[in-house]
Amino acid sequence: MTSERFHSRRDRGYDSRPRPLSGLGPAALVLPILSALAIGLYATGRHRREAPPAIEPVATSASEVAVHEARWMVPTGGRVTARLSRLQSEGARQRFDREAIAARLGLGTGEPWRLEIAFEGEGGAGAHLVCDAPSIEDDDGVASASIESDASDPLVALFTPDASSVAPGSAVQFVLWGREPKDGARVVGVVFAGASRVDVPLLLESTEVDPSLVPEFVARGDE
Repeated sequence: MTSERFHSRRDRGYDSRPRPLSGLGPAALVLPILSALAIGLYATGRHRREAPPAIEPVATSASEVAVHEARWMVPTGGRVTARLSRLQSEGARQRFDREAIAARLGLGTGEPWRLEIAFEGEGGAGAHLVCDAPSIEDDDGVASASIESDASDPLVALFTPDASSVAPGSAVQFVLWGREPKDGARVVGVVFAGASRVDVPLLLESTEVDPSLVPEFVARGDE
């Protein structure tokens, strides 16, 4: 089924109903559960560290969420869409999750981000995306990247898709850690594989979308 959930307010004519996410494994992580897990970790005192400072989320109106989006038209049909957003659109919840994740995994300055990449359309025979630990880069270097920590930690496992291949009509989510990207930032590490292989040029632009287009959890559903 073709995914249409990435269109912003400029694309009102598209269907924004939820679509399946492939390559994410059998479980589902709801962020309130993450918060509960963080509270439990604090209560036991395990791996407790002082959380580093981070850029405060930008306030938006109740009807809009600030995101960074990019689109690339696939030469053989379809398009690739990327959306970068804070893990939580509500400021207090974002700060709580930032502190909990930083303390649990011993991370430096930054905050959690959600990078969602979708392959819309059919793309041609054998076409798919390869997303190998994508990151966000701007003129100052790497703005955010995949979380690197103990691979056995359950949080790291939940934040990392089980597969990096994205078939047409599917999407994948990554949790990145870092700072807000500057204007002109780009998504690095997404490759289109079909008759030939090419790095997908995904140049991010700041925009605002309806909150319904930004999921409130990291979905890890069946393929």
